Amino acid sequence: MATCGTVFCAAVTDLTDAEQQWWKDQLEIVELPEGGEAPAGLQECPNLDPEDCDGGFYAFEWDFRDQTVVFHSGESGNPAMVAWLVQQFLKKFRPRQSWGLVYAALSTRLGDCSGGAYFVTAHKIEWFGARRWLERRMRAFEKKQIALLISQKKLARKKKQNKRRRA
Repeated sequence: MATCGTVFCAAVTDLTDAEQQWWKDQLEIVELPEGGEAPAGLQECPNLDPEDCDGGFYAFEWDFRDQTVVFHSGESGNPAMVAWLVQQFLKKFRPRQSWGLVYAALSTRLGDCSGGAYFVTAHKIEWFGARRWLERRMRAFEKKQIALLISQKKLARKKKQNKRRRA
């Protein structure tokens, strides 16, 4: 059986006192109506699965360092939840700024590792998956190689035909 996990570490920096208090309020652990516990700010998150919150697993961890909140995965986490929560922050406090998170998706099964990134603004969350990008690049390369091979075969045929004509 494969061991899998998604790891990341990202921060929101230069927090004002009001922003830091907002984060503390959002990250306060509350009981969910469906059972389990989660940070208060995630109650409206579309990616929140109450089953993931059973037993104190919130899909990410955090701590405060000076005027910074740092999000990290621990052994494994859900970067989509962090991206959603940061978007709520940007909407309220920094609507003209952006934020990003890079993650690694690890596995002990050969070929299952990947990774990606989230780009977040107050209006949009964009996701980039490394595996999907790599698969597209490999298909494009294969198509070019096939086209090159076909082109080389056509050229070889023309050369052969030209030799026959000369003979």
